[in-house]
Amino acid sequence: MSTFYTILTDRGKSKLSTCIAQGTSLPLSKLAVGEGLNNSIYPLEANQTALKSEKHRGDINAIYRDVTNPKWIVAELVIPVDQGGFYTREAGVYDTDGELFAVGLLPESYKPAVSSGAAKTQTIRLVIEVGSDAQVTLAVDNSMAFITQAGLAAQLDLVKAQFIAKSDFVYSFATNGYALLPGGLIYQWGQGYANTQGYCDVTFPIALTTILLDRQALPHQTTADNIQRSMTWATDVYQGSLTMTRYLMRKEGSKKTDGYFSWNITGK
Repeated sequence: MSTFYTILTDRGKSKLSTCIAQGTSLPLSKLAVGEGLNNSIYPLEANQTALKSEKHRGDINAIYRDVTNPKWIVAELVIPVDQGGFYTREAGVYDTDGELFAVGLLPESYKPAVSSGAAKTQTIRLVIEVGSDAQVTLAVDNSMAFITQAGLAAQLDLVKAQFIAKSDFVYSFATNGYALLPGGLIYQWGQGYANTQGYCDVTFPIALTTILLDRQALPHQTTADNIQRSMTWATDVYQGSLTMTRYLMRKEGSKKTDGYFSWNITGK
């Protein structure tokens, strides 16, 4: 067995069997991380009900099937920048009843505290083998969370594979297109053109009315003389549009330039 692995707990196995029999969603809610037993990893046990040294617990940000193996589900937790001062060596997924569903061992990583002078946002991904490739329904409330790019890509690939031939899969794979994902999420993409001041208003194919969860932009440099320095998006979503500011700096100076870029967003 690998040094780093995940197991279902006894309670997890029982609840998984119940969900499959009843055709209901896995009631997974929280993901916690800890420092392990005596600051080290340890043999996992199915009767485990808690982590050995929990340091942080938060809402699951995304849960999805692994694209390469449908018997694996992936749960993601994003530890915010203001949490830290501990090592992550163990992780556990808890259900809505507060019971430990699955537990896993992680490669050691330090999550610094802001007060130490270093800070970072850390993403934890726990892979769980459920032993069923067709009967497990996944659900997570993303209304107040954000999904990572890996989770988004996996969701989109899965939706395409499962629903692209069905009439109830709503999508448009145009240059400026969109796809409706599970849980009410809308994934959208497109291209734009920034003026000589570096600004451009992007109009989404479908207006977002609730929340913007993730956004990315990539420049298409117009000449070899220009290199990308940074890109920022405005924080306000208004009437289905979002202002994107594109900065390109010449190697010998600070002149902004015009040019094309690609963008993608996900939200509700």
